[in-house]
Amino acid sequence: MPSPSHSAPLYAALLAAFALPAQAESVLIETADGASAPAEQLDRVDVQGSTPDRYRAEAGGLKLPEPLRDAPRAVSVVPNAVIETQGAINLADALRNVAGLTLASGEGGFRGDNISLRGFGGRTDIYLDGVRDNGQYARDTFATEQVEVLKGAAAMQFGRGAAGGVVNTASKRPQTEDFQRVDLSLGANSLQRAVLDLNESVNEAAGLRVAALYHDADSFRDTVFVERRGVAPSLGLSLGDTTRLEANLLWQTEDGVADYGIPWHLPSGAPVDVPRGNHYGLGRDSFSQYDVLSSRVALSHGFANGAELRHTLSFSDVERLHRMVRPNAITAATLDASTPVTRNHTLSGTTQNNLYNQTDLAFSANTGAISHEIALGLELGREDFSNRSRAGLAALPPVPLLNPGSVRVTVPLPSSLEGAALASYSKTATDTRALYLQDNLKLSEQWRLLAGLRHDQFEARVSNELTGAVLEREDDMTAYTVGAVYQPSEKTAWYANASNAYNPSAETFGLSESSAQLDPEETRNLEVGLKYTPFGDRLLVDIALFSLDKFNARDVDPGNTAVQTLDGRQRSRGVELGISGAITEVWHVFGGVALMDPEIVESNQTNSGVAIEGNRPANAPRRSASLWSVYEFGGGFELGGGAFHVGERFANTGNTLAVPAYTRWDAYAGYRTKHWRLALNAYNLADTEYFEFAHPVFLTPGEGRSWRLSFSYAF
Repeated sequence: MPSPSHSAPLYAALLAAFALPAQAESVLIETADGASAPAEQLDRVDVQGSTPDRYRAEAGGLKLPEPLRDAPRAVSVVPNAVIETQGAINLADALRNVAGLTLASGEGGFRGDNISLRGFGGRTDIYLDGVRDNGQYARDTFATEQVEVLKGAAAMQFGRGAAGGVVNTASKRPQTEDFQRVDLSLGANSLQRAVLDLNESVNEAAGLRVAALYHDADSFRDTVFVERRGVAPSLGLSLGDTTRLEANLLWQTEDGVADYGIPWHLPSGAPVDVPRGNHYGLGRDSFSQYDVLSSRVALSHGFANGAELRHTLSFSDVERLHRMVRPNAITAATLDASTPVTRNHTLSGTTQNNLYNQTDLAFSANTGAISHEIALGLELGREDFSNRSRAGLAALPPVPLLNPGSVRVTVPLPSSLEGAALASYSKTATDTRALYLQDNLKLSEQWRLLAGLRHDQFEARVSNELTGAVLEREDDMTAYTVGAVYQPSEKTAWYANASNAYNPSAETFGLSESSAQLDPEETRNLEVGLKYTPFGDRLLVDIALFSLDKFNARDVDPGNTAVQTLDGRQRSRGVELGISGAITEVWHVFGGVALMDPEIVESNQTNSGVAIEGNRPANAPRRSASLWSVYEFGGGFELGGGAFHVGERFANTGNTLAVPAYTRWDAYAGYRTKHWRLALNAYNLADTEYFEFAHPVFLTPGEGRSWRLSFSYAF
């Protein structure tokens, strides 16, 4: 490219061409040889592109073509701007913005981030920077840059699971500009929160970023609290012109009270009518403690021919100790203030260690007029999970329905598993070996094709450490994805996709004599859609029609319900609409709508003697929607708000326990300057009574009207 000094006449001609009126031929400019000549007016040029809006983000960790407009899949990316203006503290807060995704309650006491996507459970389908992060804990957003959700069966990109899609959290990474930022928040229920974000660009080759957290809050739920700390350093280091090292670490610890909500009233199939603050646990003796340590190191090297080799090593350790005190569902036909609520309790501890090694090679090639972007990958993974529970715990006395705190427990409440007799102790070790190949073909300016194959070998060994019994299972699974994109214009992209996913019996680290004999479930996804960018990269509108079919779902033998089979079938069909970005330069929006028809198509199972075939799966609402909008008035002032809607869903496959539909309205007001920001968030303005998580025995209320005041200072 010529230097500016040698091309000054060219630059002058271009500037004159854009700036001159119709009589430009009367203006003289200097030519390269020093003479003068009249300027010639060029044809008018209309610029169609635009700068991406901060409410519109691309996905970097989903192993899909970039930009998302070229990907034949439905993808939602919750950017940092939405997380910031909503005051989203946890991953679950950010995921409320994703159409077709429902927050779920953990089975068997596994509390943390649990989701349902397009009507299919996804407790193990959570990733961190593209690597499996299926440990059970509540993920804080203090070190989160954005949240990416790939919808539909996605085993080709991510391996086992991923029937309804996957959630990937992208961590904060070092930036080229130095900054130091502190965020302070005060809010309802004695919320105190501080986040520190420091970025230091040491030189052109090295950058360091550190995020740190302190969070302490009570709850609208009686005696419930959470105290959380964390630190997340990340390093970017260039080792020459074409080699780069990236390293991330996350440490998060949490101490609080485990909350298992309120009981169901089984005769009516409705939640009991009690104050939303009623807690049926043991106060602060219902403790919950988490310790999380994870790290990722990635080394990438670019070759002269444009190929890139990337090697990622990831380790995570999640340790949890908690006392679960769970209210049992009430069977009495009539209720009054003194109706007794019985409770179960356990003292358990789990440890999960994940070690993953990923090697990816990406390169380009041409076959005639067709260009290829090819990715080859090898993944090796080891996951170790142990679960212990203490024996000999005394039974808890029942408590009255309306005043559970009036009963005091006088029996000993041990708080450790060390040296104690155990009621259960299991260990699970799994090994994953996978190879994948993906080719993104550009057939013409209008047509693209994405095709990929992945083969996984998944081995699991589950041992009962008390009895010595061992169960083993090995599965070979081949996943595919085929998608086509047609782009008739710069603004419009039509796509179609077919993909599948596998759910092996030991996916969640458990096996029984019966399930150890079963092949993996398989889910197939068919999807067509449209992506529309009316203002360049500033705004994306997308619509997807999908059909997900799990045709060999786990079932029971009709002659012996203790024997599992693969005779079931589950299906989810629907349409999703999403919008993200800016309608005008100052009006930002993010939201989506999902209309689904999930159904248990075939099943031998029953609920209280009634067949569940034809029912809806648990935690699968027919409709869900969200919309968040912020308007910048100028002078630093901005005002916004939005709504989150979840339709009626059921807590069980028998569809006898109905969780009412709800709509929650939130509001936001902010003022920002170059260095600081002041914000006020108001949540649940109408004080709507709703339930966030549902389980066949209990359900957890959502928070009533509340507020949060935040102050940020960057220096």
